[in-house]
Amino acid sequence: MKSKRAQILAFGLSFAVIFTFSTLALGHGWGQRGWMMGNDAAGMGPGYHMGYNGRGAWASSLTEEQAAEVQRLRDEFFQAADPLRRNIYEKRLAIADELAKQNPDRTRITRLQKEVSKLNGELDQLRLDFRLKVKKIVPDAVGPGYGHGFGHGMGPGYCWR
Repeated sequence: MKSKRAQILAFGLSFAVIFTFSTLALGHGWGQRGWMMGNDAAGMGPGYHMGYNGRGAWASSLTEEQAAEVQRLRDEFFQAADPLRRNIYEKRLAIADELAKQNPDRTRITRLQKEVSKLNGELDQLRLDFRLKVKKIVPDAVGPGYGHGFGHGMGPGYCWR
């Protein structure tokens, strides 16, 4: 009785160890330059196909001054875009909340959707202004090789699905 129990336990433990190691071996990997990993340490980084410090392949040829200026512009852009994104998110939640009601208020939903559309237009214009400013510093930054780093960003907002 004890030997059968020990065999079952040993088999289960062996299976768990083999499954764990094979899963880790077949995964994308952790650490430097793995898929969706950062350049310098283990953990999530700037994203797939990103170049120098997550700024895209074009950024590796920037001078320190150009890199600092682009970073300053990015910081300004994200600071300006954050309230717009939050406002869009809140209005979408309000629309979803209204739609979940037994008798949704069509007028309120329509008004909220118009506000979301207006805010999206403002965000698009802000994004375009940012890209044009970066293009003055780095003419090759907008177009092929620009990378994925200057889109909608993480957090509340757009989904690819």
